[in-house]
Amino acid sequence: MGLMARDESDREDLLREAVALPRRAEFEFAHCDEPVFLGFKKTGGLSIYFGADPVYQFNSLGQLRRAYRNGALYRTQGTTLAELKRDRSDDEKVVLHRRDLEEAELRRFLDQMKRDLHDLQQHLSARTYQKMLTVPEAEDLLPEFLSALEVVFSADPVLALAIKGRK
Repeated sequence: MGLMARDESDREDLLREAVALPRRAEFEFAHCDEPVFLGFKKTGGLSIYFGADPVYQFNSLGQLRRAYRNGALYRTQGTTLAELKRDRSDDEKVVLHRRDLEEAELRRFLDQMKRDLHDLQQHLSARTYQKMLTVPEAEDLLPEFLSALEVVFSADPVLALAIKGRK
């Protein structure tokens, strides 16, 4: 599953370690309660963590592959997103419930994602942040992050090819 945590409590630890994102930076903005974390996978895909939620992961073409928002995991189905929610029973069994978003739900989801990303782009461009951490340390990743956001904004189609689920 890459960098997405299986257990929600693990999500913050992943932000610190993030070995799947060898080039990454964490920024603090006055308008955000939690740091915003951006990084590139080895394949070139951009991942953005607005704290623990929301999270958006893109492929190298800027197409959305996975997201985490409002306690649910989303993965691309090519033409829509599948919403995946875990239910834990009293005996600690985990049941995964999958539901494909309807067209109107998908449109609202993508509109919110674009607002989140435009807001981030504006704050990064205006340099209204305090950089907290960069890996590798001496590298200025800001120009690449801004360029990757432009790729996301121009991606067509917006969603990556379907991610096959486990059987």
